[in-house]
Amino acid sequence: MKYLSVTALVSAWVLAAVAAEGGPVRCLTPAGGFSPAFFPDGQRLVFVRETDEGDQHLLLLDLERGKEARVGEIDAVERPAVSPDGRWIAYVAGPVFARHIWIVDPNEPAPKRVTDRAAVRSAPSWIDGGKRLAFAEGKGEKQQVVSIDPFAEKPDPQVLEKLGKGTPTFSPCGKLAAMVTTDQKGTRHLRVVDREGRLVAEMPPVESSGGISVRGCYDPAFGPDGRYMVYVRSDIQPASDLHWHDLAKDRSLGALTSDRSDNQMPAVSPDGKGLAFVAAKQGAIHKIYLMDLDPPAPASQPAK
Repeated sequence: MKYLSVTALVSAWVLAAVAAEGGPVRCLTPAGGFSPAFFPDGQRLVFVRETDEGDQHLLLLDLERGKEARVGEIDAVERPAVSPDGRWIAYVAGPVFARHIWIVDPNEPAPKRVTDRAAVRSAPSWIDGGKRLAFAEGKGEKQQVVSIDPFAEKPDPQVLEKLGKGTPTFSPCGKLAAMVTTDQKGTRHLRVVDREGRLVAEMPPVESSGGISVRGCYDPAFGPDGRYMVYVRSDIQPASDLHWHDLAKDRSLGALTSDRSDNQMPAVSPDGKGLAFVAAKQGAIHKIYLMDLDPPAPASQPAK
């Protein structure tokens, strides 16, 4: 396993991500897993694991003790997102064309469904300080970004029209949204906008390297202060690597991985010291890995 050294100056901080076999990258889930998300305390990680029977369960990992525990009792779970106060986990569950958004207290077995009708939904994110949930709803030309109050007695869906179409991922402060769209060829494109829909940054398009499937740019993950973003670039399936982008200057900082082992689903720790991601090393099952970032990325200043 080999990683590309990256050194970049971003608003008076330096990131040096250098990893080699036995270095600052370790496997967190030897039994497999995907869709990692950190809790605000940085001591726990929620993720999804697929069973031998094909069910997808939500699990909680204590990073210090390495102990796993199942959360809730629902199958077909995708894309968990932890609320800013750590009290709730939002996720998508259900068949592809009949999905609901759910929330669950990690200490309680019974989840709560917060959408009133089934639809094509994906990518829940907490916004407005954890008071609302935003997610993609619909498909193709009918896709839109919707927000709801998950704690209201009745759903109150509001369309965030200024963001346009795409699958959203919001920055921790909720002021920026990374939007993934898919063109007619199936290639994904990634741009970052503010809540008014104004363009902040756009990732360079991916050109095919001769493969029949170009996955493009996707799986964005903001740093804790919203000034930078990690995302996936893939020129041929299933080869993909993690890249780093300075949003303040709209410039690429290069690749964080270079082994093209289907690296995906990044998540930056709340203190900026770690990067969790999913990869299939040497053709194995997808597992969650943790890369140490030393010195850590900034976590103190809010995004402007």
